[in-house]
Order: sequence, then C-alpha cells, then structure tokens
Amino acid sequence: MIPKQMILPASLLLLTAMGLAGCSGGNDSETPDGAEVDSSIQVTAGKIRWFEGSPEEAFAAAKKQDKPIFLYWGADWCPPCNQIKSTIFNRQEFVAKSRFFVPVYLDGDANDAQRIGEDFGVMGYPTMIVFSPQGDEITRIPGGIDIKRYNRILDLALSNIQPVVRLIDRVTGRGPSLNEKEYWLLAYYSWEQDNERVLASFDKLELFETLSSTCPSVLVEACSRIDTEYLSAIAEATTDDENPLVPNEDLRNAALEKLRALLNNQKLVLANLEFVLFSSADMARAFTDTDSPRRASLLGLWGQVLNIVANNPQISIMERLYTSHGRIRMARVDNPDKPLSPEFQQKIADHIDWADQQAVTPYERQAVINAAWNILSEAGMDEKATKLLTRELEKSHSPFYFMLDLAELAERAGRTDEAVDWLRRAYDESSGTATRFQWGYNYLVGLLDLVPANTSLIERETLRVFEELHGQGNAFYQRTKARLKKLDRRFRQWNAEGVNIESIRLIRTKMQTICSGIPETDEARVTCDSFLAEA
Repeated sequence: MIPKQMILPASLLLLTAMGLAGCSGGNDSETPDGAEVDSSIQVTAGKIRWFEGSPEEAFAAAKKQDKPIFLYWGADWCPPCNQIKSTIFNRQEFVAKSRFFVPVYLDGDANDAQRIGEDFGVMGYPTMIVFSPQGDEITRIPGGIDIKRYNRILDLALSNIQPVVRLIDRVTGRGPSLNEKEYWLLAYYSWEQDNERVLASFDKLELFETLSSTCPSVLVEACSRIDTEYLSAIAEATTDDENPLVPNEDLRNAALEKLRALLNNQKLVLANLEFVLFSSADMARAFTDTDSPRRASLLGLWGQVLNIVANNPQISIMERLYTSHGRIRMARVDNPDKPLSPEFQQKIADHIDWADQQAVTPYERQAVINAAWNILSEAGMDEKATKLLTRELEKSHSPFYFMLDLAELAERAGRTDEAVDWLRRAYDESSGTATRFQWGYNYLVGLLDLVPANTSLIERETLRVFEELHGQGNAFYQRTKARLKKLDRRFRQWNAEGVNIESIRLIRTKMQTICSGIPETDEARVTCDSFLAEA
C-alpha cells in the first residue's frame, strides 16, 4: 500500500521539545521555529539501531510507539549510499537523533524490497524518506548536504504540520501562503528523487518560478536552493529539442545576479554544493553568450569558488575531488569534445592521486574511486582510469561495481573480448536478487551490442540470467521491472526483421515457465507475461 499524504498529528510536534532539534548553525533569522539547537541532546558513541523486521512491522511499531519513521533505501555497492554512510550515518549527532525515529534500512536486495520500493515510489539509491507515525510521507531528504543541514531538515520535517505535497498545493494558489519553516522544507526536498510524487501535477519550470518569486527574502539560504532549482529548470528548458526556451535579457540579468550572489557567499556555496560542482557550464550556456565578457566573468568567479572548495578540509574528499569535474565542464563549455591540455590532465591526475591516498575507509573509497573514474572518463584519461580501477578491485567491498567501468574502457579501446569478459565476471561476482539482475541486464545488453552475431552465447547467457528469477515473483517490481522493459526493447531491436526469431522464441518460452509460478492475481505476473509477448 502506498502511504497517504496527510497532516501530522500534534503528538509528533512534541518530539522537538523532547530533544529532536539538532545543530542548526548559521543566522538565527534563517532558522524557522521548531528547528533551534537543543543543548540537552547528549551525543554518545554508538550506531544507528536499524529496525529488525519487515517494513510492515516497522510501520506498525512506529504507530504503536508514536514515532516517525526514517526510511533509507539503498544498496551496499552504491557509491552515493557509501558517501551517506561515510558522512552522515557515522556521525554521532545523527545516531543520537535516530533514536527518536523508527529507522528502517530497506536494502534493495532484501526479500520483497522491490515491491515495497514501488509502493513508496523510490527508484534510485539512495533515497531517504520521513513518514509520520501513521505511515504518511512527509518529505524526501537529499544527499550531498552536511550533517548540520541534514539534521536541521529532519527537524523541520518532524515539526512541520503538512507534508510537501500539501505545501505545493498551497503555494500554487490552492490554500494559505506558506510560513518560513515551510519554505525551508521545500528548499531541502529531494526534487531529483520525487519520482512523480509531487511534480506529476505541475509544470516544473512554472512551479520553481513561483517558489522563487514567493520565497521570503529573509530566508537567504533556503531561497538560494529554490533559486538553483529554478535556474536549472530554465537551463533544461533551453535545450528542449522541439521548443527551446530563449531567455530574454531581463531573465538573463536576474539569473546572473542570483548566481553571483550565491558564488560570493561561502555559506550559500556549501548549501548548494552539488549545484556548484556540476552546473557551471549549463548556467554559462543558458545565460551568457559565447566568448562574451559576461561568460568570462561568470566562469572566472566559478573557478575561484571551485578552488576554495577543493582546499576546504571540512568538505568530504569525494566532493573536493569533483571540483576537477567542474573544471573540465568549464573548459569545454563551448565544445564538449575539446581536448584537454597535458598540463590540465596532469593537474587532474595529481588530484586523483591525492584523493586516492586520502580515502581510507571502505565507504569513502567506494564513493571516491567512483568519482575518480567519472572524472578520468570525462577527461579522456582511460589509461590512468584502467590502472586505478584494476588496483581497486583488491580493495573494494563491491569490486563487481567497478568491473562495468573496466568493461567500458576495454570497449572504447576496441578490446571486445576483454569487455565481454569483464561484463561476465561482474555478473558472476555480484550478489543479491535485484543487484544480480541489474548486472545481468548490463551483461546481456553488452552482448547484444558487442557480439550480436554470437547467437548461441546470447541465448545461453540470457537463459542463465533469467533462471535466477524462477520462484522470485517479488523481484518483478521497480528496478527489475524497469530493466525488463528496456531489455524487451533491446531484444526486439536485435530481432529486427525476424533475423533472430528462433532465439526470441526460446527466451520467451523460458520466461513463460518462470511466469507460471507467479499467481495470476499478482501484479508481477503482468510484468512477467508481457516480456517479449509481441515479438
């Protein structure tokens, strides 16, 4: 059952007085009521006491104990999940706060996890959701924010009367205006992981324009986060293939004013760090002209900010490393294929080596080495990337994750057999029902792309991957379902004009055998039966 959206009970509001308010930091005028620091909280050594039992049992316990739920949806191999573990979940401030919740860790490979994930509307790892004691979704919390902001947003979610979806209804004219703490909650909602829970009924550009224009000016930090969502929506609209938006001069000037205000304020930079790391080129293209003084000025300021971030020891290693990614995008703002100079590549290599040495814990390394791979790939430094990833296989707690990257590197170098071998090995060494199907999907797509004429290999390995779904009806949801649909399309393309119809029939027969073990009343049966049904 999908949790409903509704008003929090008054009893939940009392939790703040019991010690839920955490480290707020910053200007008191920007801290909404219900989010002040409570010095009575004692931070003691310990770990998060994740609920032991099913999610259904957790929601029942939350209702009985009148506690809210903090739901974490993730996977051991996922780099952003490992980043959260190394920067948030290991902090004693968060551990102390978690004791006022029923904390639920929903591993994507756990029994029935994909079905439950579909009910909750979660797809990407990690996703963090706060529910009321009655099981009603209040908000989704983004990653990439520091512990003080993370705890403050938890406090806001707990002390707020209405969930995000109700707040959006009000701000768009269907209710009373929002107060300051409600704007704070919207500013720190995880819009990227909304999955059509809130945004489905609205035009994204119009919504963020409304939020930006109505946000109280006293909430400088909160408004800056809303502004970056608005500016990103504009930039996205300028790249629309059918009807691209062309910002007029007034809009461009207003956008540049907001960007300069953000970049000249270190507190706002930290509050919008992901935007600062990854959006420089998009903003320059959307709001400035090629080779113009305004573009040079904006990117010059942005580069100075990236230098400050890269040298800030209070920021995580992964985020400091990603400043190199931002510099690459700035260098290629006018030409995405522009070669990087040897000097620039050496600076990138030195930065990678620094991060490699600094990252010590398994959680840190999974996130940092993934960032390093992304940067080296973007820079075209494949040889260094291959050496880095190969060496990391002996250190990583999930080496199969990096084998996909090694397969891509081998493919780019024209080493087809090696690429196929990495894909096979990655699948063979992966673990967990959903994870293995995801890696099996990657393997099969690789075979279709790299060796499409090797029919016997494709048949054999497809049957091997699908065999693991036998008796796993609960697996035919969410992430697995999405990949089955993609795989259906890929097999149809492979069978264009019926050239591989016998193989398709063999695979379809295997799937029908698997489907027969799923009750006809189960939604998973529909997903299963539809695979290659029209082939």
